[in-house]
Amino acid sequence: MVRCARCRKIKDEEVNSLCFPCGKIYHASCLVRLISCKPRACCARDARVPDDEGTLTEVRRANSAQARLATRTESRSVALDALRSVTSGTPEELDVDGNPTLLVMADAAVPQNQLEQVIACMKKRFDAMESLVAETNRKLDANQATLATTVSEIGHIKEYISAGRPSTDLRVRGIPRSIPHDTPEALRGIFNSALDVIGAPQILEDVLEFRLFGDDPPPRQATGDLLVPSFSFVAVFKQPASRAFAIRQKRRHGEVLSSDLVPGSPTAEILFHELLPGPIYRFFQAAKKRGRERGYAVWCDDGRIYARKLTGSERIELVTEVDLNRLA
Repeated sequence: MVRCARCRKIKDEEVNSLCFPCGKIYHASCLVRLISCKPRACCARDARVPDDEGTLTEVRRANSAQARLATRTESRSVALDALRSVTSGTPEELDVDGNPTLLVMADAAVPQNQLEQVIACMKKRFDAMESLVAETNRKLDANQATLATTVSEIGHIKEYISAGRPSTDLRVRGIPRSIPHDTPEALRGIFNSALDVIGAPQILEDVLEFRLFGDDPPPRQATGDLLVPSFSFVAVFKQPASRAFAIRQKRRHGEVLSSDLVPGSPTAEILFHELLPGPIYRFFQAAKKRGRERGYAVWCDDGRIYARKLTGSERIELVTEVDLNRLA
């Protein structure tokens, strides 16, 4: 008694077929039908129908099914080869002409190789661009260093030119803070009163502008009630000659008090000073310090620095640091 793997029926038949790969058992008639319906199954390929008189019709049917399967397989292979542009042939011809799959893979490898070549070329260009950028950065660093040096040199040149250029700024010092001085017009009125006192009102028209300089430090000799808080302002002249004339008139007149300018204001001495450029001012301060140590009188006249040992002796003009050694 055998159960057929196809019909699931148990029949007492003497002739049965066994599929060795899967181990299934079929009745002879069931196996023929399986071959006709499913020619690709392993049982249809490997199981064999018994060759007896009772199953000759079934055997012919099975052979016809296998032949149809082979024909369809061949037709499908030819169609696929035509789509892939591969010439079909016998196994011997395929061995000579080459594997169609390998030919297709070779055709597909052509654009891939071209793409790899393009990528390699682009990589070379990128490497060249990186080298160019690195070289450009190096040049920029060198140019920045050169520019910094040039800016420093220009600063020294400007300082040197400023030191040699005549100054036109006059500092008016010692004005009591109680006097209104918030606007340029107020400063102009104060300076006009000072020029009237020293007898030089005509040079007021040569003044370009007025600006506040700041509060003055307290005098060393003033203490207690004598201490009057004061401020300074700057008058900028059109030419050095006008400033020099104002300073000479102030020296000739002598002492000028704030009460002479504004009646009723606190009494404080008004001073006129040349507002020197930075380099000349620092040199002037160094000369004054050396003069105090060596007993010389040091003063500045129209941007030029002079020193004298005794009254009536020859004055010494100080131009550079080397000239300070002459104050012995």
